[in-house]
Amino acid sequence: MSKPPRTFLLCMHAHQPVGNFGWVFERAYEKCYKPFFEVLERHPGVRVNCHFSGPVIDWIETNRPAFIDRLKKLAADGQIELLGGAYYEPICGMIPAKDLNGQIGLMSAKLEGWTGRRPAGAWLAERVWDPELVPVLQAAGFDYTVLDDAHLERAGAEPPAGWFGARHADARIGVFSSLQALRYLMPFRKPEETIRYLRRGPAEPAVFADDLEKFGLWPGTYAWVYVYGWLDRFFSLLEKERDLKICTFSRYAEHHVPRPGGGIPHGSYAEMMQWCDGRFENFLERYPEAGYARERMLAVSRSLESMPHSNGSGAAFEEARRALYKAQCNCAYWHGVFGGHYAHHLRAAVFENVLRAERRILNGGAPGASLERFASGTRLRLRHGDLQAFIHPGLGGAVEEIDYLPKDVNLVCTVRRCREAYHGLARGDKNTAAIYRLLGVKEKDLDKHLHYDRHRRLCFLDHFFAEEAGLEALAESALPDIGDFAGGAYEPAQPDAARAEAVLTRRGTLKRPSGAQALEVRKRITLDETLEVEYAFTNPGARKLSFVFGCELNLSISPSEAARRTDERFRLADEWRGLSLILSTDRTSVLTAAPIESVSESDTGLGRVYQQTALLLQVPVELEPGRTRPYRVALAVSHAD
Repeated sequence: MSKPPRTFLLCMHAHQPVGNFGWVFERAYEKCYKPFFEVLERHPGVRVNCHFSGPVIDWIETNRPAFIDRLKKLAADGQIELLGGAYYEPICGMIPAKDLNGQIGLMSAKLEGWTGRRPAGAWLAERVWDPELVPVLQAAGFDYTVLDDAHLERAGAEPPAGWFGARHADARIGVFSSLQALRYLMPFRKPEETIRYLRRGPAEPAVFADDLEKFGLWPGTYAWVYVYGWLDRFFSLLEKERDLKICTFSRYAEHHVPRPGGGIPHGSYAEMMQWCDGRFENFLERYPEAGYARERMLAVSRSLESMPHSNGSGAAFEEARRALYKAQCNCAYWHGVFGGHYAHHLRAAVFENVLRAERRILNGGAPGASLERFASGTRLRLRHGDLQAFIHPGLGGAVEEIDYLPKDVNLVCTVRRCREAYHGLARGDKNTAAIYRLLGVKEKDLDKHLHYDRHRRLCFLDHFFAEEAGLEALAESALPDIGDFAGGAYEPAQPDAARAEAVLTRRGTLKRPSGAQALEVRKRITLDETLEVEYAFTNPGARKLSFVFGCELNLSISPSEAARRTDERFRLADEWRGLSLILSTDRTSVLTAAPIESVSESDTGLGRVYQQTALLLQVPVELEPGRTRPYRVALAVSHAD
């Protein structure tokens, strides 16, 4: 008696982040999306499950609308099944429930408009699982979702479990389990090797669920997959293989009962679990800039509830809600091989959409100051005219965010360079993980550019030196600071709601050869036509104080050359957004500027990535006992002439 054929379920996921460059969407379409489905059309016996994220759908509908017609026909013919999910690809367990339901509704309505029926399956961004998603997905009308074999192994399921039932409380949902081994076979090895692997029956069904971009967009894959015919050959073998049956997720679910299961713990695919040390939320601790961006996004989400027409009507409300959803796109909040935390334009897109939503919610808003309470600490918020600033008293009294509102730009969309596992590749470490070796290195001598930042790169960080610091020290985060102010807590005064002003003070110490000496620093930060910081240095001790004061700013503007200038007025340009910035002081100062680059991994390999420009204003100060010395710094922002 012959054995029944084994089932192979193929699922392709196409995604580009909110804020990615138009040419990247264009390249992905030409090198990956278009040729994949052209090959698929030549093989009517192959069935494919597909997920397109909202940013990809938006781009295709605007730029390649005929491709949508192609997808509709394939869906009508039963050759593809389209999966739903949250529209702008957020990590589903890390946004408010009302936003998640709203994003799911957007995607389901979109696909129903294409096919006449709502999607039966949900794609989860980065396959990050939260047990509490079970009732949410069930209530949204989904029959199944797709996770990895690693998820089910952590749940105690006997491997391999290809079709599994997940429970939480009284809710249930089916789970298809993607095999890691297939993700490493396809499309990097010969198609015959994948066929042999499937014949051995590692699971029933055997599921491949991974990025469509691996089939044409990854380095070297376009020639391999399309020019040399890997995909055409693979589909031909699948159609001829009698021992394999290919179908869609829904068709399989109709005829098979999932293996009984229970709760699945928090998790993601195996590589992600290594990058995040076991839980996705750890990224928000490792990268506090990402944590702060999420806190800003959550605050906007809460504010949206009190906006007029929050019941779902009103153009301004809909614009604010759509911008909020875009700000929830996952890519800028994490980093591994694909996460975009080190991609400036993706971080910037989060803030652009936060600010765009906020402007519609506030509808102008009154100038003034307020206290904003976040999980990571209280911030002082100043707003006046075209400018907005957030100040972090607990982190050096630094300015954490400077917004130029006419263009929805956060000029402090900066990043702290961290030690990453793939940096071993730059050092020639042969034990570096296989996925990093697969992508390779884009340039030589990267080990010379590995630098790690002591503090977050914010604005108006206060440093004190025995003598003037040099360019390399600024670029390499090796400033010879003799004070404890840059990372210390400042005490904020109660703000006046009617005045865009914040006053902060700290009594710290300077390390001197003769012993520690006390120093008091008062910062008065105001917004008017400019952002101005008035410093007052006071010597409360009995000995004279001599030091070089260094005011550090880090601005996420277009790259500029390293420089050292002496003046009272410095002009900067941001060609990215067409902005002009003028930095001025009330005393002749030395300005040192250094471009800050990270050594970062992406799907094109390891290389240097520009992040921001670091600026250091330095001025000598001498203080007799009991005396106070002022210093003023102002930053003006405007459209370029």
